[in-house]
Amino acid sequence: MKKFIWFLPVLAVLATWLPSSDAVWKYLFFLRLPILMGLFLLFLPKLAKDWLPAMLKNLFVLRSKWQLAVVIVSAIGAGTSVISVAAIILHNAPARFAVPPTIEISEFWQYGIAIALSLYICMIAFDLSQEKLNNKERRWGAFVGALLGIGLLFVISFIRDWLSSNAFLKKILADIVYFVGKHNTFGYINPQTGELSGGHLTAIAYLLIGVVIYITVGLRFNPKSETNRPEAPALLYVLLIISMVTLFYGGATFYFDYFRIPVLILFTAFSAISYIAFDVNHFFQVNKFKDSEDKKRDNRD
Repeated sequence: MKKFIWFLPVLAVLATWLPSSDAVWKYLFFLRLPILMGLFLLFLPKLAKDWLPAMLKNLFVLRSKWQLAVVIVSAIGAGTSVISVAAIILHNAPARFAVPPTIEISEFWQYGIAIALSLYICMIAFDLSQEKLNNKERRWGAFVGALLGIGLLFVISFIRDWLSSNAFLKKILADIVYFVGKHNTFGYINPQTGELSGGHLTAIAYLLIGVVIYITVGLRFNPKSETNRPEAPALLYVLLIISMVTLFYGGATFYFDYFRIPVLILFTAFSAISYIAFDVNHFFQVNKFKDSEDKKRDNRD
């Protein structure tokens, strides 16, 4: 219990920013997904190193300097997805849910918080990778990963600014929102400008980058029954999934919370329908190993 006492000052700060305790609980509810994902990023290394090392420690034991580099940049990306969703909710919740305005997180602090959320993962990956990598390789991976992570943040900012300056694309995005939302575009469209409100372009920019990275990794490192081939670390897939789930599921909660529709029920129904439609059965037939059978015959002889 003592480990969670640090969370009390956070609630106290939120209480000073918001005019009433009722608004505090509303914001905590609307921010439930980025809060949970942020806590997951913070506690995953602790879980893997100290609490469940037999199950999860190998996630952080990386086998090459490039694996360490891509884990660092993907961790920064996961932190970016969490803070992007949180910034969208904080900025647009007053218009969509009629709650009092609260703090707005500037772009500089969004990137700073994204790095902070990823820092513990990077530190534990760097530390545990000493089982497979020497100090020179670890330092190289950390340096390149940090550069790529900073580069990722600049690319996100560049794509967002490009989308913001492209009137044609902005009109297409606004038309899509009008088509999907019909008359319920509160929190999505700025009524004064008729364009997407704050935060959405950043999320779209990172979503485009995330999808491209996910497809590229899947095509480049498609699992095959071959030895001595390059492979992506499992932690990279975990962090990419966190990024995508945070953006998609966070966007869904922001939309459906307006209608008081629990997204968890929709997700469960979708999973059940997919299971039935695609006849998904997660079991495999295990055949006897031929060499062992040959050894048994030799022993009998």
